[in-house]
Amino acid sequence: NREGVSGEAVIVEDTSDIGAYVSGIEKVLAPGRRTVLIRPPDADLVPRLWCLLGQYGRLENPPTDSTCAGSLFLTDNLNLGGAARSLVNLLCRLPRSLKPWLGVLNETNHQAFLDELENAGIPVFSLRSAESYLDRVERILGMRRRLGAQTLVFWNVDARVKLLLAKLLPAGGVRLIDVSPGPWLFEDLNNHARMHRRIALDYASYFNRLDHFVAKYAGGAPPGLAFAPGKVVIIPNGVPKLGSAALGSGSVELPAQVDRNLVIGTCCRILPSKRFEYFVDMMAEMNRRLSGVTMVVVGAANRRYAPYFKSIMERARSVGVSNIHFVGQQADVVPYLRAFRVFVMLGTDHGCPNASLEAMSLGLPVVTPRNGGTVEQVEEGINGFLVSESNPSEMAHRVRTLLTNPGMLRCFGQASSRIAQEKFSMELMVERYVTLLTGSRSDSTQRTTTTQTIAPSGAQTETAGEWPCIN
Repeated sequence: NREGVSGEAVIVEDTSDIGAYVSGIEKVLAPGRRTVLIRPPDADLVPRLWCLLGQYGRLENPPTDSTCAGSLFLTDNLNLGGAARSLVNLLCRLPRSLKPWLGVLNETNHQAFLDELENAGIPVFSLRSAESYLDRVERILGMRRRLGAQTLVFWNVDARVKLLLAKLLPAGGVRLIDVSPGPWLFEDLNNHARMHRRIALDYASYFNRLDHFVAKYAGGAPPGLAFAPGKVVIIPNGVPKLGSAALGSGSVELPAQVDRNLVIGTCCRILPSKRFEYFVDMMAEMNRRLSGVTMVVVGAANRRYAPYFKSIMERARSVGVSNIHFVGQQADVVPYLRAFRVFVMLGTDHGCPNASLEAMSLGLPVVTPRNGGTVEQVEEGINGFLVSESNPSEMAHRVRTLLTNPGMLRCFGQASSRIAQEKFSMELMVERYVTLLTGSRSDSTQRTTTTQTIAPSGAQTETAGEWPCIN
């Protein structure tokens, strides 16, 4: 009964205890008025859950050849962004023998990703016509059964969908793998406390049901939980070899007065978590330290964040910063990266950011605060600098140091390209996912007292030394 009633309800444990009924009635009536709950859109969640458990909640006989059973990847959308970019990169390079499929839950606004998948022969199924998340879950279950997929891979998926699938599909049957885009995944799951209660599956139970959790960096495991060895796997994003950028060689159009030897930039969506107010303050400090520097921002704000973008423009005007150029969303960021001399980045929810990896692959130094996987991409004093996320002046100082020292700029850029290929190559990422998808499941019921993460074979570790180009 607790699953289907409000949190204010009184549950009588002993049905023969008349006094408990009387006490409960008094407690409910005590406030003097009764709260009438608004019927939620998913009011039929619990009865539908019971029906789906009857249909899909039993173990099925797995295929005799588990390596050919197939994997159904699920994602909310294929919109332009790092999560979709890394997913498309992987799917287009997975061996066809693994039978990868992709289900997209909502609409997609970036046709180029769909074109890449079609050219690679990846079947893509759309669930955008489903009226609710409950309908999507039911379609996913039916689709998985028809395809015979024995693995579901969550890649940036609605938390409600993941929770229901984890509740419905019993352990020991279909493998469940959740690939974490970054720390916000944990917050997203925790924000659905009411649903946890309604379906009797809490935060810890969800992760316990997973066969594997993929973290994009060493510190990306679910906090406060313990797992069986091998359950948490670290697989950073991979980046294709984009070649070395001749400094300032980008063919993009910039205002005539821009000094192409003093162009810095970033590539990201414009939203509060990217903290563009920090960039404005950094450029204000930069203008005091070195004149002629231009910052280019490749990315746009959707309607939801239009007020935030307006506030950033107002802040820039108030501090006299007019040398930040917003060029909007671009399908191909490489020409802009080639125009940069230094790549800067900021954010509060980084996993293993693709934008900085692409910049590194092109031979650009990176200056960014310590956040998420950036500490594994940037080796302090080797290919960039890790700065304070609360002190824009420090970023301005580091960027100025690079722009005014050509030898340092060149050596840092060479190190970025080397690190990208040695630690974050596309081949290494694909190899690790192939190992994961074809390997045995972890024991989801076994618990240990400490969280353990396993880096797949081929992972390399290096320690940052002194910068090799300057005495």
